[in-house]
Amino acid sequence: MDRFSSNPTVSIEKSIDTSQIPKESSPEDINRIYELDNIEQWIRENDYKKVCLQFPDYLLPDSSEIATRLQKRLGQVIYIMGDSAYESCCVDYLTAQHVNSDAIVHFGPRCLSNWTNLIPCLCIYDKNLFDTSSFAVSFTQKFQDNSEKVDVILDTPYIHLQSEVEKLFDGNSKVKIIGSY
Repeated sequence: MDRFSSNPTVSIEKSIDTSQIPKESSPEDINRIYELDNIEQWIRENDYKKVCLQFPDYLLPDSSEIATRLQKRLGQVIYIMGDSAYESCCVDYLTAQHVNSDAIVHFGPRCLSNWTNLIPCLCIYDKNLFDTSSFAVSFTQKFQDNSEKVDVILDTPYIHLQSEVEKLFDGNSKVKIIGSY
């Protein structure tokens, strides 16, 4: 079973994370937040027929709307996976195998547990807000002399802002922006 997911003792020792409140996105934001165009293109290009959507608990309120929109776009059944026996950051290959899924779309945070080649997975990360202007001011104050090289590593909820952050330091060879895929 370890071949499909993380260590099975995780499910026995799992505690429920109540720190993130379930949220429902406004209907006009669903396509952008969840990158439905990107998902549709990935499914079509690879001719996937049985696709599972995996959500952490706090994103489940949007799951049926996302599945419905994708089903209409693609003309096929889309499966929703929630309440994983493992941590929600781990891709749940085992549950996807129950419906003979040929692809998984994983939403939310993603850990670095072992990937398997049995089922392809597309990750759609959270999109947190970040005041890039305030960051630029603070960064400039901290590194005024520009004498040392600095790597700025963006965690997955901020990857969508990578090009905006890179523009802040355009032409500064001492600053390198890294997205944490």
